[in-house]
Amino acid sequence: MKIERYHSNDLKRLILKNKMSSMVEMKEVMGTKVDATIFRKLRELHYLRSYSHRGKYYTIPEIARFDAKGLWSCRDVHFSKQGSLLNAIAHHVDRSVAGYFEYEIESLLHVTVRVAVLKLLKENRISRHKVSGRYLYCSPRMRKRNRQSSDRKKYQIIEDSTLEPMSSEMMFQDINAEVKVTTFSRLKSDHSWLMKNTHLTMFFIPNSKKSNFDLLFHLL
Repeated sequence: MKIERYHSNDLKRLILKNKMSSMVEMKEVMGTKVDATIFRKLRELHYLRSYSHRGKYYTIPEIARFDAKGLWSCRDVHFSKQGSLLNAIAHHVDRSVAGYFEYEIESLLHVTVRVAVLKLLKENRISRHKVSGRYLYCSPRMRKRNRQSSDRKKYQIIEDSTLEPMSSEMMFQDINAEVKVTTFSRLKSDHSWLMKNTHLTMFFIPNSKKSNFDLLFHLL
């Protein structure tokens, strides 16, 4: 009768202690140099593999505390109910209301995704098209894709109108409407604008990176 040298409970104790473990750590505890042996025992535990750090870390369902989006992080290592990074991206893009821009996927998953989304596009697991000059990643299903694109364009119109920079002229007009200005003069030294009343002094400093002005308030 063959005696089993390796036991999955040894791996379980290690993972329960540290919340997750790497292949190197598990092989050391199990006393083997063979990856296949570790994977055989991990399968008995229904293991989960990180989608970050190139899948270096492993955990088990008893440890992972997934949020409503099926994501869990432990010491900057990230896991998904979908498993791999490719599966996680495809899942969230397909189920999103209005698709995702690349930076939004990265904000959600906390990893860079450029290579992964290109691979998914090649495999036709997601689709993309340009909205406001940026690629929007959507479901590969036509009806869902069209709905996501339509909703995104609606959101984008609202966002653009809300965040549109205010011109210096409009800013002066708005402030003039709210504050009774008794003094309004240009400072020759730095080309700033100075507005005064009995309670508040406002400096308008030209911002070279924008069309509007930086506004500084100083109580008198």
